[in-house]
Amino acid sequence: LAGASTHLLWDAFTHGTGFFVERLPILRGRTSLGPLGDWMNYRVLQHASSALGLLALVIVWSCHPHHGPAPDAATRRQLLVGSTAGALLIAGYRLATELPQRSLWALRGDFVVATLSGAMVGLLVACWLSNRRPRDRV
Repeated sequence: LAGASTHLLWDAFTHGTGFFVERLPILRGRTSLGPLGDWMNYRVLQHASSALGLLALVIVWSCHPHHGPAPDAATRRQLLVGSTAGALLIAGYRLATELPQRSLWALRGDFVVATLSGAMVGLLVACWLSNRRPRDRV
């Protein structure tokens, strides 16, 4: 719940129709990013915070000792199939319902979010199913 709440709060600073973006002129300003062109400040903040968050995850993951046995081949396959199926289903649904009204270019951000969200949902379902599967006890 805390993660969802902070995510929604941060969205208010990093999306064009966000509460704070509509009220703070600096977020509606533009910044030149050289060869990438001029970007809205809220968009720079969105991508910079995503990059920093990814970097933090990589650092924490690389410093965290990995305990326990690696998943077996069947479990790895189940996780891969689950995340791929989730990504395809959610992204496909999003495209099927939105593409008639909007161009593919206009949907690019929504498509990325739908694909990542679908992959995470599929991964969660696959983990849940994997934990329900009987295993040999050591």
